[in-house]
Amino acid sequence: MDEDLIAYATRYTVEEGARCFRELLARPGDFTAVAAANDMLAVGCYAALDERSLQCPEDISVIGFNDMPFIDRLRPPLTTVRFPHYQLGTEAAQLLLERINGREGPVKILYLAPELVIRGSTTGRAVDQSVPRRSPGR
Repeated sequence: MDEDLIAYATRYTVEEGARCFRELLARPGDFTAVAAANDMLAVGCYAALDERSLQCPEDISVIGFNDMPFIDRLRPPLTTVRFPHYQLGTEAAQLLLERINGREGPVKILYLAPELVIRGSTTGRAVDQSVPRRSPGR
């Protein structure tokens, strides 16, 4: 991963998302997409795009994480990763109740799958087939 393509947020806020995105735009190089650590940071990216008169997703695609309520109401609606928070809470409560009721046993490890929710803030780009691709795991 190219460290020049990473901006580190100090908080998960709209203002911090805009600051990080401005920082990325000021660096040399070119990029076509931003993956924000949460939806609020992604909304900040929208603000910075507007400041520069750039269009999402035509100029730069934006993706968030969390699928906050009403995030689909943005223009364009935000592509995001939905995490099963309700299921996580249910599973945690069940494990806690088992311990309270005296059930001992090995530590349980649960894997809850996130879901990519594709909306209007991302677009596919033509891929240069002449560029060699690495195989996964190499």
